[in-house]
Amino acid sequence: MSERARESERAYHEGLYINHELYEPGTWLHQPAPYAIQSFERITPHAAFRALDLGSGVGRHSIPLAKHLGPGSQVVCVDIVDTAIEKLRDNARTYGVEKEVTGIVGDVEEFPIESQGFDFILSVSCIEHIPTKPRLEQFIRRLQEGTRPGGTHCFMMITNNTWLDILSGESLEPLLEQNLVSTESINMLESLYKDWQVHDLSTALWESVQSMGGREIKMRSTSVRFTGQKPLV
Repeated sequence: MSERARESERAYHEGLYINHELYEPGTWLHQPAPYAIQSFERITPHAAFRALDLGSGVGRHSIPLAKHLGPGSQVVCVDIVDTAIEKLRDNARTYGVEKEVTGIVGDVEEFPIESQGFDFILSVSCIEHIPTKPRLEQFIRRLQEGTRPGGTHCFMMITNNTWLDILSGESLEPLLEQNLVSTESINMLESLYKDWQVHDLSTALWESVQSMGGREIKMRSTSVRFTGQKPLV
């Protein structure tokens, strides 16, 4: 199930990135997630600032983040889809932040994260695709270790997923590596970040209609939103 879900996600995103441009109306690429943009306001840019965008896609968030941070900063973008990173690099040139944005093709779970290497780590609909909860918890601990004192994490995790075939009315099993439950995800974050300053831990309902495998599918879920800051000492 996990590999099939991973390949389905890859095919969906490749098709989206090939057929649509960044910030094109009519798709979720139209604009950055407002919650992610709000998290940028908690950042105090400095010359050596380093950010990590997990599941960056074609630059929906990393490009405005690089603009916010300014020259001398670095936004490292990791995505498993080759096409995404190719277009990310093109988009970074288009928006004048090619020096600040670095694109890397790879599985985020396998990405090497150096100790205290980043000031800001962002994941919008990415880390919840790690196949099991224990592996997800282990990965988050690695992210914490890789964050400098005073650094910030911002996550948006899609949970409680339900899929409905619009034409037939059939309920479908979501094709996902794991379908997290929002309450369990909140408890996990509360436990893992008990020593951090948690600025926000909230939920919002999310709904979208997407074409997958020749079907129009209505997807409903709960977005678990988290922003927290590592202690200075």
